[in-house]
Order: sequence, then structure tokens, then C-alpha cells
Amino acid sequence: MDASNTSFNSTDWIQEYRKNVNDNTILLVVYMIVGILGNSIVILVYKFQFKDTSDERYFVPVLAFFDLIASVLCSLNGIIVNSLQFTLTDDLVWDVLYFVNGIATFTTIHLLLCIAIQRYLKICRQQFLTLKRRRSMIVLSCIFALMLALPLPFSYEVMNFTHDGKVIGTRPTKIRYKTKAATVSYGIAASLFVILVYITFIVLYGKIGCTLYRHFQEMTFKQTFIRLSKKIRLSANEYNEQHVEKKFLFQAVHFSPESEINQTDHNIIDASINKHKTNSAVLLETPNECITQSNIPTAGKIDNITETLKTNSPTSNAVVVYRNALQKRNRKVKNKFTLMYLAITIVFLICFAPVAILLTIEGFNPKFWETLQIREWTVVLYFCQLYIINNIVNPFIYAFIDIEFRRSAITFVYLSVEKTALDVISDSIICFVLK
Repeated sequence: MDASNTSFNSTDWIQEYRKNVNDNTILLVVYMIVGILGNSIVILVYKFQFKDTSDERYFVPVLAFFDLIASVLCSLNGIIVNSLQFTLTDDLVWDVLYFVNGIATFTTIHLLLCIAIQRYLKICRQQFLTLKRRRSMIVLSCIFALMLALPLPFSYEVMNFTHDGKVIGTRPTKIRYKTKAATVSYGIAASLFVILVYITFIVLYGKIGCTLYRHFQEMTFKQTFIRLSKKIRLSANEYNEQHVEKKFLFQAVHFSPESEINQTDHNIIDASINKHKTNSAVLLETPNECITQSNIPTAGKIDNITETLKTNSPTSNAVVVYRNALQKRNRKVKNKFTLMYLAITIVFLICFAPVAILLTIEGFNPKFWETLQIREWTVVLYFCQLYIINNIVNPFIYAFIDIEFRRSAITFVYLSVEKTALDVISDSIICFVLK
């Protein structure tokens, strides 16, 4: 009698659990579809639209590739766990699931760490990683992820799952060692790993942020000084033009017997005024880098500076202007990609936090899941699976911040849809004709 009631209650509990996790399973399917579509578009756009990938964009398709794999594997892992939570008894299957899920997650973590190191070296130290070093970092990321994922299958074992003193089924549970110290050691190790990862990201991007802030302050001061210098120089030029114009008008009137200016005098005055206006225009085209406190022009220096500028080659001035514009554009692109990678890292830290907390709790309390009611179990399950969002949201961050990628992605999708539509129409016409 007791056995039949226990069996009935266990079956009823499992059915209620599966009913509650149906919505979670549907959400996992959505995660997988969005991850496949978004990351595939990123990979294809970088393959066919961007022929030469710069060091700024190098890690984007690599991260998209591993995000694609992780979104599929982690979503499938969640679906299998929801379906076979209390009925699957094979230890090997559970070991494979934990290992695959772990290596997919740890690989993306190490890639984000590689990106943070690359941004730190480029912005704070002005050091550029060669292609060989970048590839070496990717290989090392995979090796370290493999090393961290190997202990996971040995940390869990399939055991009877009880609720309110009744056996519900079997599920992988944190191994309970004979001593409390051995059991707690897993929680301590998990806590130290999470703290180390978070501190590393905070320190690297904190230094990057401080460096960018200092550069911004310096550029703001420089732009203010340049505007002030231009105003001083313009005022000096206007004063000199008025002085020269009055001087020649006075001379023309003074030497004319009838105190009238004939056509020849007009030509002399116009030529002189135009000459000084031309000199002033040349002076105003001086590159910003040539402006210092020592060479701000005064009324007595204008002619000397103008003669100096006349001896300079126009081609060299154009090269300087082009070089400055190129440096400004490169600096803007570098800051934009730094902001993009920072946004990706912040999303990762937020999404990975529930998993990190759960790993720590399981380490200190192996019976954590047995204390939860079905609804509480479902809520915790949603939070634990937030880490999958980290693998599917990155394409949206790329499209939001990187305007060039967004335009290329729209063009690629439009051309792909147009080509598919034309192929379907042509196939339909051929089938209709053949009939």
C-alpha cells in the first residue's frame, strides 16, 4: 500500500515538473534558433562582405563561431535535461552532457578574456598582436577550456533524488564526500574561479576606461586651444588687412593732385588688398599641429609667416592633413570597437552570475535541489540558463554599435532573399513549362 502510494506520488510529481518546464523547453528552442541565425549571419557577412579583416575585427567572427556552437550545445543540453531529468540513469551520458556543456561555456569565457587582453595591450600599452599571436591565443583558449571542463564529469554522480523523504527518480548530484572539508572544497574552488574571472575583466577594462578618459580629456583641451588660436590668428589678420587697406588708400589720395583716385590707382589698391587677403587665406590653412603658443601670429609676424608658408610644398601640407584625418578615424574606430567588446563582456558577466552563484551553492550544500518545490525549481532553472543569452545576444550588439557591419548584414540578407526568391520563381516557371 505504501509502495503504491509512493509510486503514484513520484509519477505525479514528475508529470507536474514536466508540465512546468514545458515553457522553459520552448524558450530553449527559441534560444537555439536565434543563436543559429544571428551567429551564422555574422560569420557569413565577415566571410563574403569583409574581404580583409583588420585586427579590430579579427575576434568577431571567431567569437561568433564559438557562440554558434555554444548556443546549440547548451540549448540541447537544457532540453535533454528537462526531458530526462529523473529517468536517465546512464552515468556516461550525463558525463558527456556536463563535459560538452562545460567546454562550450569555458571557451567563450576565455575568448572574451583574450579580447580584453588585446584591447588592453592596444590602448594602454600601444602594442599590437601579430596574427600568429592571435591564433595562439585562440588555441590556448580551447586548451584551457578543455582543462577546466575535464573535472566536471568527475564532480557529479547519478544518485536517487528524494523529495519530502520519497524517491522521485535519479539525477546527477554533486558528489558527497565523507568529510565536510572535501565537500566544501568544490564550492571554494568554484568561488575562487568566479572571483578571479570577474576581477580580471574589471581590472583590464578599468584600466582601458581610465586611458580612454585621459585621451578624451587631452583631445578636448587640444581642440579648445586650437579654436582659441584660430580666433586670435583671425583677429590679427583682420586687423592687418584693415591697416594695409587704409595705408594704401591714404597713399593714393595723398599723391593724387586732384585728390581723386584714377583707374590705375584702383588697380594698385585692389592688387595690394588681394595680395594680403591671399596671404591671410594661406595662413588660415595652416595645419592644426603647426599651432603653438610661440607661433600665434601678430601684426608684425604675418608677412614673415606668409613667406614661410609660400616656400612649403602644397603636397606636404595635403599629406599632413590626410594623415591627421586618418589618425582621427583610426582612433574613433578603435574606441568604437572597445565599447562594443566592453558591452559584450558586461552582458557575459550579468548572464554568467546566476550560474556562478549556483556552482558555489552546490559546492557548500549538495542537497540544494532537494529542498526546492517544483515552482521554485522552475524559477531557478530559468536563471541558471541565462548564460545561453550571452551566446545569442552578441550579433545584436554588433549590429547596434558597428554601423558598417549593420549595413553589410542588411545588404547580405537582402541579396540572399532576392536570390532565393528568383531561384524559386525560375524553378516554378521551369516546372510549369515542363508540364
